[in-house]
Amino acid sequence: MVDADYPARFQPTERSINHWMVVNIPGDKGVEEGREIVPYTRPLPNLKTEGHRYAFLLFRQEGGELEADTLPDSDRRNLDLDKIILHNNLSLKGYSFFQSEWDLSVTEYYKERGLKEPVLETEKEAYMRLKDTDKTQARNEQTELRNLGVLEWS
Repeated sequence: MVDADYPARFQPTERSINHWMVVNIPGDKGVEEGREIVPYTRPLPNLKTEGHRYAFLLFRQEGGELEADTLPDSDRRNLDLDKIILHNNLSLKGYSFFQSEWDLSVTEYYKERGLKEPVLETEKEAYMRLKDTDKTQARNEQTELRNLGVLEWS
């Protein structure tokens, strides 16, 4: 299961986030018979972002079990799905998509684990923060120049 929109749909710099990966599932068995590479993590869309698109993808493995060195490590960010598919000769056999938006349970998830919840700035908020930073910096520079006697106090 992957999140294609992390950290936000308008800024998907870390897509795809790997929320769950199971490999080597026997063709006549269920997912519980496979090898879990990345444990399941529920959808965690960020506050102030549009809905995130999630996908469950089912691939057929050609040529036996996948080799451990061709699979992602426990880092969930920046999953290179194309590389895994090509390197392991996988073919897509099924998929399911859904969308999820931030709600209070996301905040509770992070609090329960003692983690800081990531919150993205919208483009407008980032612009306003930078604009205010520029004003503050300009005032500080003017004050410094006045203190040095380069500018006169008015």
